[in-house]
Amino acid sequence: LRTDSGRLMLPFQSNVSRSTTDLKLSNELKNSLTSLASKEAITFGSLLQAVWAVTLQSLGFGSTPCFGLIISDRDPTVQGINKYVGLTINTLPMVVDARNAHNILSIAKNVQNLFSKMQSHAEIDLPSLQKWAHITNEPLFDTLFVLENYPRNRMSGKQISFNSIEMIEQAHYPMTLAVIPDDEITFRLSCNNQLITNQLAQSILRRDRK
Repeated sequence: LRTDSGRLMLPFQSNVSRSTTDLKLSNELKNSLTSLASKEAITFGSLLQAVWAVTLQSLGFGSTPCFGLIISDRDPTVQGINKYVGLTINTLPMVVDARNAHNILSIAKNVQNLFSKMQSHAEIDLPSLQKWAHITNEPLFDTLFVLENYPRNRMSGKQISFNSIEMIEQAHYPMTLAVIPDDEITFRLSCNNQLITNQLAQSILRRDRK
């Protein structure tokens, strides 16, 4: 996936053709992963982010791959934040040391520690980070990780009900992995077709599953 320069082959474009590829994991495997995370005192999200980091490393993104991570920006110290309507989210770079790729739990614990520190800087915007890092001509990362933790099965109540829920999202990054936990876990990989073929996307998801 990478060139000698260490970047993906094409610059970001918002109007290119994109495709999505899904991989579903069984409820049994989901429960095993959840139990493992609980036993090791790490979150389910941290475990999956570690897996994604190791996958990126295996694809040539370096021993310390960087990907964008969607985080909540509902700072409890902000007065009236609980009354805000709509999403308050931000995207920050997650840099993971994946050199110890055979010990995924160790990487997951480091990811969780990093995420805890990131929470206190959730309001920082990417342009400011790029300025501080003296990176102006290229993005901070090429891939995005999204954990879709919307309470889909708990959104109906006595006062309001939903017949169906459908979400359509599209990022401009060349490759976005969305993890959708439900009765089964769905890994949804959205790719820039000029960079990544469907066959390659399926291969990436198979690596992620392993």
